[in-house]
Amino acid sequence: MKYPNLLEQYVRKNLDSAIPFSETRNYFFHEVSDHHRSVGAPADTLPALFDYQQAPPDSRVWEPLYYFVEHDLENVLTKYTERMRETLRSWLERDYVQKIANEMDAMLVQCDFDVEELDKQRERNAALYDND
Repeated sequence: MKYPNLLEQYVRKNLDSAIPFSETRNYFFHEVSDHHRSVGAPADTLPALFDYQQAPPDSRVWEPLYYFVEHDLENVLTKYTERMRETLRSWLERDYVQKIANEMDAMLVQCDFDVEELDKQRERNAALYDND
């Protein structure tokens, strides 16, 4: 059995991803979709996973933003979108690179490229998913 088939079987058996395998075979996206779905967050398209205004605070979609802030501080801010597109091209098989890079860039600008501001945004998003 080939890896793509094993991956698809594993995801179907162990995750509740709303992303079709025809859309992506990337495990990260299926894992994120499963988590978003479990808390009622948008989970059915790749761009929806990266809607940072609605992303759950414990979603892995926040990880790339922290990476860019913590490891690329020496870059000129206007280069962030292109760097994000370059990074995303290695993850994505479809046409969502620009849209997701724009979402990342918008959130980084909104948070002024600051880790503490990213943390605050994640905390604000927690209120969307509090079930208490």
